[in-house]
Amino acid sequence: MQLKWTKQALSDVVGIYNHLAAEDKFVATRIVQSLTIAPVRFLDQPQLGEILAWCDVQEIRLIQVGQYDMLYTIADRVIYVLGVWHADDNR
Repeated sequence: MQLKWTKQALSDVVGIYNHLAAEDKFVATRIVQSLTIAPVRFLDQPQLGEILAWCDVQEIRLIQVGQYDMLYTIADRVIYVLGVWHADDNR
């Protein structure tokens, strides 16, 4: 298995960092580290996240990382991180 981040997911993490760093760069760094390390678990447990029933096109999974939701999918032995946002955001 391989792990790849989509441009959207990377942009989400940068946005989270920028938002949090305005208040506290140390906290922003810690949260971004936890978000970027979390998907490594998918390599050993790709089925870890909850399957989202509303998506008919492909199997999309959701996992919570602290106060953040992370979407990912698996295709051709590659795990793609699709997006990351604060769990309180309505997406």
